[in-house]
Amino acid sequence: ALTRQGISSQLVAEFVAEWIARDDELAHAELWDACCGRGGKTTALLEKGVNVTLASDPAQFRLNELKNAVARLALPEPRLSSYPS
Repeated sequence: ALTRQGISSQLVAEFVAEWIARDDELAHAELWDACCGRGGKTTALLEKGVNVTLASDPAQFRLNELKNAVARLALPEPRLSSYPS
């Protein structure tokens, strides 16, 4: 159950997850990944327990890859939304 991801993306996810965890209000807030791509940071945040409830991207094929990733990793699936590019 591994996911390939660049180090810079991983570091962003680590930083955001730690920042959210330090703030009680943020720790219970819903998060929107507004340009999720294939979902590397989305899944990393979900693995850290961040409440990602919406993920969106203009490319439907990327959202399909995110959907496959959360299923493969047995993570909660956020609502997925495509928007026109």
